[in-house]
Amino acid sequence: MGWRHKLRPASFRWVPFKVESHEYEGGRRAVTHEYPAKDIPWTEDTGRTPEGFEITGYLWGENYHRERDALIAACNKKGPGTLVHPYRGMKRVNCIGLRVREINLDGGYCLVHMTFVEAGKPAFPKAQESQFLKLAGQLDQLVSDANDAFEEAFDIIAAPQYLLDSASGAVNSAAVAIPNALSGVAGMVIGVTNLVADVDTFCGEILAILTNPLSLAQKLSGLIGSLNKATSDPFEKSNATKKLINYGAHLTLPAPKTFNRARERNNLLAIVRHMRTVAVANNARALAEIAAAATAPVGDQPAAIVSAEDLKELRNELAASIEVQQADAKTDAVYTALANLKAELVRQIPSQSADLPRLRTVTPTVTVPSLVLAYDLYGSLDRERDLIARNGITHPGFVSGGTPLEVIDV
Repeated sequence: MGWRHKLRPASFRWVPFKVESHEYEGGRRAVTHEYPAKDIPWTEDTGRTPEGFEITGYLWGENYHRERDALIAACNKKGPGTLVHPYRGMKRVNCIGLRVREINLDGGYCLVHMTFVEAGKPAFPKAQESQFLKLAGQLDQLVSDANDAFEEAFDIIAAPQYLLDSASGAVNSAAVAIPNALSGVAGMVIGVTNLVADVDTFCGEILAILTNPLSLAQKLSGLIGSLNKATSDPFEKSNATKKLINYGAHLTLPAPKTFNRARERNNLLAIVRHMRTVAVANNARALAEIAAAATAPVGDQPAAIVSAEDLKELRNELAASIEVQQADAKTDAVYTALANLKAELVRQIPSQSADLPRLRTVTPTVTVPSLVLAYDLYGSLDRERDLIARNGITHPGFVSGGTPLEVIDV
């Protein structure tokens, strides 16, 4: 296999771009000691220098501006991210420089120059590791492994036209299901609109990229990841991705009576498997946000305040979905990534170091408004929203007496 076949489509935080040129920086750090009246110095090796990557890339096309904005947002995002380097493979890096050049005469095109440096890990003095840093890395790894697994499973080489039509139709249905997962979610109008526009653009490109399964998988993964941008509420992100975890439950598969019908069946299963696996990764990301919000001030939390019991219930539900995907995994890499994710979820959620609230049951003796009940329980009205959301109270002005309620124990 020649070197061109080993090149991987470039992306940063799963935002794809084209590469025009790149430079790699490495080597060793050293200190040269010079001594009085001595002709021979001594150069002390003090360790490897951080790997650096200078990439000059470009974006082009009718909707290049959306990809440009997504890449700018990815480079400006705090913390390390995953760089898929065409020549150097997958790297965990920080973006420390970005320049974008656009010329009016070159409409539909922009040049991007990015500088990345190896993220590494804290050494001396030892600082407390971010609770979800390892989890974030495992989520990125799972998505990458799922993309690779799709590339291996999806086969349309020398396929007849009906097989191409079936594959493109299945990919189109999968893409349309992504914004549909937001039905019933309040979301943010701009985020939802951008997602729908991105899906429309992708659906128009399916035939052009159908012969590149890895690019197809990466774009589907990116669209599923965009669900997290369509709403700021982590509970809504979790609910949307849960719908995609069950994608294809009612899919009708062709009987594998011929060689090409078997290929068609395998392609449909590969699409479903990929959608579910990436949805699991993004659901775990939403769960991590919910866990982080659990320690926020009451006024900054979502409508339902998160307790340790809430997190355990959400974690166990996701762990069950992970086990289902493990049973259906077709590559060792995906199976291992799912197993690692499940283990990390159990270890980190709920956090042992976080002072999370617990639940208890109370039974009002008389019918009272929720405001009165919240004040009686907590001495303030800050937790009234949680009281309503947690118990599904339809008429907050009349909370029925004699009915057991689940409340935060303070």
